[in-house]
Amino acid sequence: VSTIGAALPFFAGFESTTFPPTGWTLVNPDNGTTWARVTTAHSGTASAKMDNYNYASGAGKHDDLVLPTINLSGTNSPALTFYEAYTYVIGYYDSLQVLISTDCGATYTSIFYQGGAILATAPQNINPFTPTSAQWRLETIDLTPFNSASNAIIVFRNISEYGNNLYLDDINITSASGIYQEQSSLFNVNVFPNPSKDNITVDFNLNNHSPVNIKIYDIYGKMVGNLLSQSLEKGSYTYKFDLNNYASGIYMLNVSDAQGTLIKKIVIQ
Repeated sequence: VSTIGAALPFFAGFESTTFPPTGWTLVNPDNGTTWARVTTAHSGTASAKMDNYNYASGAGKHDDLVLPTINLSGTNSPALTFYEAYTYVIGYYDSLQVLISTDCGATYTSIFYQGGAILATAPQNINPFTPTSAQWRLETIDLTPFNSASNAIIVFRNISEYGNNLYLDDINITSASGIYQEQSSLFNVNVFPNPSKDNITVDFNLNNHSPVNIKIYDIYGKMVGNLLSQSLEKGSYTYKFDLNNYASGIYMLNVSDAQGTLIKKIVIQ
């Protein structure tokens, strides 16, 4: 009997020193160089790195990062976003493939495949690559064709050709209600301090009368706090929330009105 996957939204930023993260699977067929956590990041302090530069197990070898099963059923236009950073050595073109299974891993569909200069976010480099803050790129994959799946399996696959290093960070899966829409009444949403220890302040402007909700989700997509649920008039608002009841870790703060939700990653120390 199939189990129901984790509810949306789903987020992974590799901030925990546990790697792969709890619930993930690392597939390393040759027991050689594979995905690892490093303290280079798009945001926060860490990301996942594939050291293709020092890969010595043979061209075309695969190494997979497998997410926990995700529940996409009943969602409207789910989307997968992530940041990647990569460069290549001329003649040695590594690739990144993203696959999805909706039948418990019996079959997989490729939903993203880029390599070499197309995947690259920086000029080719014969030295080991460490990205600057400007050398990350956001990738977006529409998961709407799979929105009937209650236990989708998503795989990030590195295909090595002895090229250069590949990094992943801020992997996020949201439903349409988890995508901030331009027609939303909310704007100038600020969350600070971040990281925070005792409390956090959320301020925003509202263009029109609208219900506003502020909720906290853990990294597995479980709602752990409903901070605000109120119908507000047009205007500027500032709220301060106590965080002392939350364990240290990474959370997603969802600030929503009637049209959409803005998702902010927050770190509670």
